[in-house]
Amino acid sequence: MQNLQSQPGTIEYSNTGAAIDSGDVVDLGGRVGIASVDIAATTGTGIVNVVGEYKLAKTASEAYTLNQSLFWSATNEKVTESPASGDPRLGVASEAAALTDSYCMVEINVAATAGESAFIGSGNGSAGGNATAIQGILTALGLSGIMSK
Repeated sequence: MQNLQSQPGTIEYSNTGAAIDSGDVVDLGGRVGIASVDIAATTGTGIVNVVGEYKLAKTASEAYTLNQSLFWSATNEKVTESPASGDPRLGVASEAAALTDSYCMVEINVAATAGESAFIGSGNGSAGGNATAIQGILTALGLSGIMSK
């Protein structure tokens, strides 16, 4: 299809910070992604996956239950259930993880469960920001099964 801009579940990310390794969590400001390739510092671009299930390093002192809401600790570069200010929401645990586990399985950008207070960021009035917020809402609805294409 000539107007397809990216494969479903992926985006092209333009990096403005430090170098990103393939497999790194990328904070996209309202959702997260997992880099599928190495992305050079400052001006590099590369594909980031925004859906899927990933095995990620977890905080050693925590245990997770199936479907528990999880976050990414930007400071420790590990999954956590207790986010610090500014830590992005990852998604939900797709399997239970014990205190002794080094890794956990996370389905990224999955809609919060009923009663959870997670949010989708607003567009802050800009066209690009509004489009991103709307895409986030549509993705959340699609992943939750409420809406299908």
